[in-house]
Formats: sequence, C-alpha cells, structure tokens
Amino acid sequence: MSDSYRDTLAPLRADMAGADGVQEGDPVRAAGIIVRLAHSEHVPLRLPLGSEAVERLSGVYRRGLAEVERWAEIARSADFDDAVSVVRPA
Repeated sequence: MSDSYRDTLAPLRADMAGADGVQEGDPVRAAGIIVRLAHSEHVPLRLPLGSEAVERLSGVYRRGLAEVERWAEIARSADFDDAVSVVRPA
C-alpha cells in the first residue's frame, strides 16, 4: 500500500479496529441472511446489513436524490426542444 493511501486510510482503519467486538451487527446473522438470499428467487441489488448500514445508505440516497432534484431543471434543458421522453413509469 502506498504511503498516500496508508495516511488516508489510517483513521478509518483505526475506527474499524476499535469497533471490533462491540459493533451492533451480528456477523453470524448477516451470514445467514446472505445464505438465504443466495438460495432465493428474489435478490435485492443492494442490501445494507445492520442498522448503521441502513441509516448510512439511506442518507447517501437522500442526499443524491436532493442533488438530482436541485439540478433537474438545468439537466433537462439539455434535451432537444421537440424531444419525446422515452422514460417509462416505474
């Protein structure tokens, strides 16, 4: 690992090491969920496991959606004036 990455990742690695054994997530339960999903017909594209993961990922998605909405009008102005939308409702 280069010195640049080592310096950048040092605080994260220290935080992770400090949480070992006291984290709220149960790795055995997480493994069971993964195994069940591996044998399931319906598998999510992403599945944050544990409360912290759900909260962090939800926050990232909310901020990302807010950013898209903030710039939507400008983004849409890149279309041709007579363009027909090909977006289909979900």
